Amino acid sequence: MNINITWTAPTSWGDYQDVRNYLIYNGTTLIATKTNTDTSHVFAGTAGTTYNFKIIARNDAGDSSEVTKSVTNNNVPTSSDPNIRAGTYTLSSQTLRVQFNAFTANGSTITKYEVKKDNGSWVSTGTNLYIDTTGILFNTSYTFYVRATNSIGVSAEHSKVLTVTPTTKPSSPRNVSVSRPRKNYTEFKIEWQEPSTWGDSQATKTYVIGIYRDGTLVTQDVIGNVLTYTYTYLNSATNRGKDWYFRVYARNDAGDSAYTQSPAIVSMTFPDPVTNVRFVEYDKTTQKSRFLWDIPEPKDTDPDIYRYALKMSSGSNVYVTPAQLNDAWYSGLVVGQTYSMTVETRALISGSEYMMNRSSSYNVTIVGTDPPTVPRSPLISNVGNENKFTLQWTDPESWGDYGSVQGFNIIMYKNGTQIGTVTDVGKVNTYVYNYN
Repeated sequence: MNINITWTAPTSWGDYQDVRNYLIYNGTTLIATKTNTDTSHVFAGTAGTTYNFKIIARNDAGDSSEVTKSVTNNNVPTSSDPNIRAGTYTLSSQTLRVQFNAFTANGSTITKYEVKKDNGSWVSTGTNLYIDTTGILFNTSYTFYVRATNSIGVSAEHSKVLTVTPTTKPSSPRNVSVSRPRKNYTEFKIEWQEPSTWGDSQATKTYVIGIYRDGTLVTQDVIGNVLTYTYTYLNSATNRGKDWYFRVYARNDAGDSAYTQSPAIVSMTFPDPVTNVRFVEYDKTTQKSRFLWDIPEPKDTDPDIYRYALKMSSGSNVYVTPAQLNDAWYSGLVVGQTYSMTVETRALISGSEYMMNRSSSYNVTIVGTDPPTVPRSPLISNVGNENKFTLQWTDPESWGDYGSVQGFNIIMYKNGTQIGTVTDVGKVNTYVYNYN
């Protein structure tokens, strides 16, 4: 900082002819010589330094007495780098302490420091070398400016971009559990309790769910700040009857916590197919055939059965619920015929009917339960000397459950002893027996 030195000319220059000038010293060092018409001098001094100036007037006879003055070269505060930096951060109030180093006073005591954030207003810190600033969010850049003031004036401002980065992750979620809330739905319900601490968390408080099937990660899902999650899986062979577990992470601005894993749970399985499909009885009046089958013991992971479908190889289905098993009647089957029958096991999976499996194919023969009545008016005769008998009769009053089979069997007796049988002579009313 330059120092402007001024003085007043002497009241008399005494005896002189050619010499009239001024000698200016800093201490014992001559720093300038001035003519008698020049009563000022600019000295390039260093801020904060004290100088001892003296001025002597000279003529041909010699030097006058000296005039002295001590001057301190004061200036506004300065700093090459005040090292603006982030101090402590208080999460609850989102407050950052911004710190900086002292400026050089330059001969005049610093009366205050001022700080501003971005395009805000200057805020005085007094003589403190810090300021606490609120509203500071994680991972957001802010520009802080610092300046100092003394009696001479205000320093140049210095700036620094600061960003607060979170470092403390949350603790792990607690007490993770998994269940099947609805038996016939392909879904799991995962529940947990929040972590003991959320760490450095401002805007971000979420959970991450890792879904594992037979030990392999299927997918991850990021959800909000909730304590329950429902996972729905596709009803497919890939997913049925598998071991599943779930890993729950808490996430904040610093990152993810360690996971907490749920117990393992087995997804929905299909029940084993029914066995021993069999014909039970025939109803002549309705011409319906009744069937039964054996149901395997259900597993814990089986859905509830909605109904069974009794199915012929070519024909319509007959549907029965488990409670109606003894009323599984099938129309249109003919007594004496053999049919290939199967039973489908069905359930309502997630609200829609689904065929889970089909039994093996069983060949069943329809057997009538009502035989015909006795043939009527039997008559036996022997004509001439031929070795034969002629047997005649009329049809029975009722053929019973005849289906497609109607006919007669002939049994021969001699002296009360059966001597032969003729099976199914057809639907005729006469038969000739030859004997020796």
